[in-house]
Amino acid sequence: AEIVDLVNKHADYFIVNIQYSYGRTLSIGVKPDKLVKVIGCVDCNIFYPAPESLRETINVLTAARFVTFKGWEYSLQAVQQARRKGTNFQYLIVGDGPEREIIEQMIVDIRLDNVQLLGAQRIEQMPTYFRIADIFLHMPIHLKKHERGSSYVHTETMGRSLCEASASGLPIVTSQVGGVPEIVQDGETGFLVPERDYTAAAKRLVELINDPTTRRAMGAKGRTRTETLFDWEHIWPIYQEILRSV
Repeated sequence: AEIVDLVNKHADYFIVNIQYSYGRTLSIGVKPDKLVKVIGCVDCNIFYPAPESLRETINVLTAARFVTFKGWEYSLQAVQQARRKGTNFQYLIVGDGPEREIIEQMIVDIRLDNVQLLGAQRIEQMPTYFRIADIFLHMPIHLKKHERGSSYVHTETMGRSLCEASASGLPIVTSQVGGVPEIVQDGETGFLVPERDYTAAAKRLVELINDPTTRRAMGAKGRTRTETLFDWEHIWPIYQEILRSV
């Protein structure tokens, strides 16, 4: 309540990155005339599709911090189920964090034999990893947390990696939580699956792995949408206008 009062009294604007966050911020008492929504922020000149791949093996990529709300256990189980169906693909993991040992142990426990743990990478290296990938997988969840005598839900609000994946021409398999549906169009730029439903995610992964035509079409639609809505060339003038009005 104290922070909300400070925002309402002293801030000219409170910028949020998605409609989901806009609604949540309104719900805690921030005045609507303080709120401005600016969705996106990815450089499409840096994150862009690779030339058509001639690889025989498909690469599925997840890039995220190793924390609970990113839903790693569901991504890993989706990969396990897809692998059991006989599909040939490699699973590339970029990230690090406090739950690294838990994730590494889960990989051993469920006997995944197609995983490459690539660790944390500098932002300058990330476009390269997106360009060697064919599909982006991300399974965040709603996680209720309790701190300082109150509780809140931690989830994926926008998901910058989702913007980067679409800019790179990758179809996305992801869970329908938070602001994710505002970035990924179900059946158009990727597939949205119910939260924690790794069986549904595995089914969609297999579809995309086995259907290069759909994979490329979804990736192309994602690229076009990102250039139109989420690119810095579109977003920066919005910030400039906000700053000029202060």
